[in-house]
Amino acid sequence: MTITIHLAPEEKTKLHQKAAREGQSAETTAHNALIEALEWDALDRAEAVKGIKCGLADFEQGRFRHFSEFEAEQRAKYSLQNGDQ
Repeated sequence: MTITIHLAPEEKTKLHQKAAREGQSAETTAHNALIEALEWDALDRAEAVKGIKCGLADFEQGRFRHFSEFEAEQRAKYSLQNGDQ
Protein backbone atom coordinates (compact mmCIF):
# COMPACT_ATOMS: atom_id res chain seq x y z
CA MET A 1 0.00 0.00 0.00
CA THR A 2 1.25 3.45 -0.83
CA ILE A 3 0.28 6.45 1.26
CA THR A 4 1.40 9.97 0.45
CA ILE A 5 2.02 12.32 3.36
CA HIS A 6 2.78 15.99 2.87
CA LEU A 7 5.24 17.34 5.43
CA ALA A 8 6.12 20.91 6.23
CA PRO A 9 9.76 21.70 5.41
CA GLU A 10 10.80 21.61 9.09
CA GLU A 11 9.09 18.23 9.56
CA LYS A 12 10.79 16.87 6.47
CA THR A 13 14.16 18.08 7.79
CA LYS A 14 13.55 16.34 11.13
CA LEU A 15 12.59 13.12 9.35
CA HIS A 16 15.75 13.17 7.23
CA GLN A 17 17.92 13.96 10.25
CA LYS A 18 16.40 11.05 12.20
CA ALA A 19 16.85 8.75 9.21
CA ALA A 20 20.51 9.76 8.91
CA ARG A 21 21.11 9.17 12.62
CA GLU A 22 19.56 5.72 12.36
CA GLY A 23 21.23 4.84 9.09
CA GLN A 24 17.91 4.27 7.34
CA SER A 25 16.01 5.74 4.46
CA ALA A 26 13.45 8.42 5.19
CA GLU A 27 10.74 6.00 4.03
CA THR A 28 11.84 3.30 6.49
CA THR A 29 12.11 5.83 9.31
CA ALA A 30 8.62 7.19 8.56
CA HIS A 31 7.22 3.65 8.35
CA ASN A 32 8.77 2.68 11.69
CA ALA A 33 7.54 5.87 13.36
CA LEU A 34 4.01 5.23 12.12
CA ILE A 35 4.06 1.62 13.32
CA GLU A 36 5.34 2.70 16.76
CA ALA A 37 2.63 5.37 17.01
CA LEU A 38 -0.10 2.88 16.07
CA GLU A 39 1.18 0.32 18.59
CA TRP A 40 1.37 2.98 21.32
CA ASP A 41 -2.18 4.10 20.49
CA ALA A 42 -3.51 0.54 20.73
CA LEU A 43 -1.74 -0.04 24.05
CA ASP A 44 -2.91 3.30 25.44
CA ARG A 45 -6.49 2.54 24.42
CA ALA A 46 -6.37 -0.95 25.97
CA GLU A 47 -5.01 0.44 29.24
CA ALA A 48 -7.70 3.13 29.31
CA VAL A 49 -10.47 0.57 28.77
CA LYS A 50 -8.99 -1.65 31.49
CA GLY A 51 -8.86 1.30 33.90
CA ILE A 52 -12.44 2.27 33.16
CA LYS A 53 -13.64 -1.31 33.67
CA CYS A 54 -11.78 -1.52 36.99
CA GLY A 55 -13.26 1.80 38.08
CA LEU A 56 -16.78 0.68 37.18
CA ALA A 57 -16.29 -2.61 39.02
CA ASP A 58 -15.02 -0.75 42.09
CA PHE A 59 -18.03 1.57 41.97
CA GLU A 60 -20.45 -1.34 41.65
CA GLN A 61 -18.81 -2.99 44.67
CA GLY A 62 -19.13 0.22 46.70
CA ARG A 63 -15.40 0.97 46.64
CA PHE A 64 -15.47 4.70 46.07
CA ARG A 65 -15.48 7.96 47.94
CA HIS A 66 -17.35 11.15 47.40
CA PHE A 67 -15.70 14.02 45.58
CA SER A 68 -15.97 16.24 48.65
CA GLU A 69 -13.67 13.84 50.53
CA PHE A 70 -11.13 13.85 47.68
CA GLU A 71 -11.35 17.64 47.42
CA ALA A 72 -10.73 18.11 51.14
CA GLU A 73 -7.75 15.78 50.98
CA GLN A 74 -6.22 17.65 48.04
CA ARG A 75 -6.84 21.06 49.62
CA ALA A 76 -5.07 19.91 52.78
CA LYS A 77 -2.24 18.25 50.85
CA TYR A 78 -1.53 21.34 48.73
CA SER A 79 -2.54 24.01 51.27
CA LEU A 80 -5.36 25.29 49.07
CA GLN A 81 -8.33 27.31 50.19
CA ASN A 82 -11.78 27.40 48.65
CA GLY A 83 -11.71 29.36 45.41
CA ASP A 84 -7.94 28.85 44.79
CA GLN A 85 -6.91 27.66 41.38
